[in-house]
Amino acid sequence: MLIIAAMTAWRRGLKAVKDWRPVARQAAIHAALATLLISGSALAAHHYNHYATRAQANERSVLAEILAQPICTTQMAETVTAAMN
Repeated sequence: MLIIAAMTAWRRGLKAVKDWRPVARQAAIHAALATLLISGSALAAHHYNHYATRAQANERSVLAEILAQPICTTQMAETVTAAMN
């Protein structure tokens, strides 16, 4: 009798795990997307300052500067900042 009760409890537990699995998967995906969104916006703000500095030094708009040199490097921004001073 005890074995039958244990098997029944195990089956119910397994069924509960299967039901929660998609929810856990969705929670992990949402957490990963939120992390990427937050870190991506922080990086975009950091690079915007570089582009704005270069745009001001070259007397262009920020969009024109992004199109002129789409890859922002800290080294280039420091060179432009040093040239402005």
